[in-house]
Amino acid sequence: MSVKKMTFFFVNSYVIKAGDKTVLFDCGAILEPEKLPAFLEEQGVDPKDIDLIILSHEHFDHMQLLGAWKKLTDAPVLCHKNAEEFLKTSTKKNLYVFGEKALEYQPFMDFMDESFKLPVPQVTPDIVVGDKDYDLHDWGFPGKIIYTPGHTDSHIALVMDDRTAFTGDTFLDWHTVQPLAEMYPDRTVGLNWIVESPEKAKESVRRLLEVADTFYGGHGDTYTREEVESLLD
Repeated sequence: MSVKKMTFFFVNSYVIKAGDKTVLFDCGAILEPEKLPAFLEEQGVDPKDIDLIILSHEHFDHMQLLGAWKKLTDAPVLCHKNAEEFLKTSTKKNLYVFGEKALEYQPFMDFMDESFKLPVPQVTPDIVVGDKDYDLHDWGFPGKIIYTPGHTDSHIALVMDDRTAFTGDTFLDWHTVQPLAEMYPDRTVGLNWIVESPEKAKESVRRLLEVADTFYGGHGDTYTREEVESLLD
């Protein structure tokens, strides 16, 4: 397996080559769509190599460039059933649910308010998965999709046979989030401040620890098993 990480602003996208296929996990944001081809050329990524696009969830920073990726790759898009409505219509009730820490820190809320003004594409997903594991082996890729709610009710992760997981926003290094960098000057791993259900988020952490040892997150560098275990303390 090979993994190519691309960072758009402060959010990560991953090109994962394994088995007979190449998968894009999350699409990035804060880049004009017309600039994506040049960015990919700089990164050494040929969009025509992408066989499948997986969205961890429908928040803007993970899917704003979905339309551009879809146009360049013509690859099918996979998401959870609870993300389908937003992808099709750009509307969803309770799209963002803020935790107590977020609501108490105005710079973060101001940042999110500006983010809401960014345009997002309308794309009809090709593969819509439910809460049960979705096996990718028959398709030629050594991994599976697992449901990891908590951050959102639509959140999924990609787990590879070698116990590597691509985990989206279940947890993150708070230092890497632009409005939080001053508050957290050093690496600080924690659950997301945007959280639909803290209890479900912790259950998702437990599930991830059952199936993986190395964790590629939506923000920041790779997370160790020890860092993820600490979220349950």
